[in-house]
Amino acid sequence: MTEFETRVLESFNKNKVETLGGIQSQERNSGWQGSDGIPDYLVQVGEPFGLMYGLVTDGFYSVDDFTYNAGKQVNTIKPGVPTNAVYGVPQPGMLKWKDLNGDGSSLQIKIAM
Repeated sequence: MTEFETRVLESFNKNKVETLGGIQSQERNSGWQGSDGIPDYLVQVGEPFGLMYGLVTDGFYSVDDFTYNAGKQVNTIKPGVPTNAVYGVPQPGMLKWKDLNGDGSSLQIKIAM
């Protein structure tokens, strides 16, 4: 006869940043996405350590988001389409970030997750 035994161990770790030596928050880059220097973690007084921090995606730029100038062979983003320069000048097929505050730029609003 074979006997089986099951044990359950549960653990919970809660932390909070108490001080950053005079500043209230600091963005940090984990480096997972390369050397572009885009911060993806937020360290903030009163919050847990290790908050993921970033932009919210809104799909991809499509050709419908641009006006194409055949003479110059240049795509120009249409008015009202949120822009960002995280990965250079937006082009069709690049990630589009949500404009969370309606100012036309998706770079200024990041959220902690």
